[in-house]
Amino acid sequence: MRGVVTLAAAFIIPADTPHREVLLLIALAVVGGTLFVQGLTLPWLTRRLDVPAPDPAKDALARATLLEQASQAGLSRLSEMDGDDPHGVCDLVRKRIDERNFAAWEQLGTVGGQESPSEAYARVRLAMLEAERERVLEVRSAGGAPSEVVSEVLAMLDIEETTITVAARDRERIRTSALRLDEASECPELLAQPATPTPPQPVCAECIAEGLSWVALRRCLDCGNIGCCDSSPGRHATAHFHATQHPVMQSAQPDEVWRWCYVHHLTA
Repeated sequence: MRGVVTLAAAFIIPADTPHREVLLLIALAVVGGTLFVQGLTLPWLTRRLDVPAPDPAKDALARATLLEQASQAGLSRLSEMDGDDPHGVCDLVRKRIDERNFAAWEQLGTVGGQESPSEAYARVRLAMLEAERERVLEVRSAGGAPSEVVSEVLAMLDIEETTITVAARDRERIRTSALRLDEASECPELLAQPATPTPPQPVCAECIAEGLSWVALRRCLDCGNIGCCDSSPGRHATAHFHATQHPVMQSAQPDEVWRWCYVHHLTA
């Protein structure tokens, strides 16, 4: 864009402008210098400065944290609006917010070799979308619906499929990046409880006792209790917080040391 704008500005100079040829030469020199000299030396410069590469896992944690904070604000507003709700809209909204947040947290880590709820949803929904698209095309071939309607429905299916596919690709990128955070946090609870090593082969004892399976594990930094995440059927980590008010938990997944404060909804 810098080269295009520079050349465009140079070539609109009126032909009778004094030293126009010199101005054009200067513009070409600037474009060549910025595109070739700076462009070819930029990789060397970033290596010398030790500029860190983007971290998909760290971005995923920031995304999940921000969604959680946004959800708290939205749910607070929803509680102010609760009233006559004969259709159960408020409960439906809360459920969809939970599903959105769970999907964001599931990108960070799951049990190795085990399909997460988000992955199961993607697999099932993609198979359904294929069948739905085939049916729509059959209706179009038979002339059973206006072409505009068929195009609109196909576009809706394509958008949903693209969203699921992009999310699946992001999950794979995140899993190739070991998440380790060492940034300072303004949360007093997180500052007071630094990360500690997770015991080998952690398990959720409550899930085992109840015959449930977990998606990811979390460890309380106050007492060491290990419970399952909110995407798991038992949600034992959050239940432990409500029962004990121990504010900080740490991920018990391999290669993850991030922590979460239940009080302030912050990570570190």
